[in-house]
Amino acid sequence: MKGEFLRAYARIYLELEGLKFPEVLIESAYSNLANFLRDIPVGVRRIITRDAGKKVAESFKNFLRDRYKITEIKEEEVPAVVETFFKVSGMGDVKCEVDGDKIRVKEVLGKIEGNSYILTIK
Repeated sequence: MKGEFLRAYARIYLELEGLKFPEVLIESAYSNLANFLRDIPVGVRRIITRDAGKKVAESFKNFLRDRYKITEIKEEEVPAVVETFFKVSGMGDVKCEVDGDKIRVKEVLGKIEGNSYILTIK
């Protein structure tokens, strides 16, 4: 499958699922989430976000299968999908790579400043 089609399908999915957020909502959500999660151990936070990511990936896989009859995404196409999810949802521009059975988002740091959630790419 061509990467541009997959990115287009990801955009459609995000819009249909209501996962395209305005910047002010992202800032507010992460500011509130940071306050809520302040006392939760880092390991628990990683498990929560990892589980959420798996659920979104499963939902997107079902969307591709049910709507476009796509049953397989090539490994080299995965970074384009992840980068599109970040960009279209309003989370920022990232670069990523597949590393075995892991998807590595390259050198991204997230932090809260005031009411802003900031992703910094080195």
